[in-house]
Amino acid sequence: MNHEPASVSWRVKCESAEESDRIAELARAEVALGRTLKSVHRAFPNGIEVAIVKEHQISKYFDRIDVLAGHQPDRSMFCLVFHPRADASSYWKDIMARILQSIRDVGKSVSITVEQPDKSEKFSTIAGL
Repeated sequence: MNHEPASVSWRVKCESAEESDRIAELARAEVALGRTLKSVHRAFPNGIEVAIVKEHQISKYFDRIDVLAGHQPDRSMFCLVFHPRADASSYWKDIMARILQSIRDVGKSVSITVEQPDKSEKFSTIAGL
């Protein structure tokens, strides 16, 4: 029996509304289902390095990933909601962590915290950024 959550929500808090808008736009590109991430696995059999590169298309792990805006007046935050596929391997968590890390790395002082599942409904979809 699969006990994975139907979705996982993350709150992304930025220094300003302008930074939030910029990072939310970047987040849309980062979570595009057609995007492919690469991972490199290294081993050293007999002291010789062997590197295997694997490609991971986001759509193989997630049905969708939503970028959501918070209520006014706090426009300095937005929410990411990851909807893992029912048939996805547990590597979806690694993909999610890599996406969150890439978003955190582009801001001056971006903080990312997990949301409770029932709180993600208070956000509305960002449109037209």
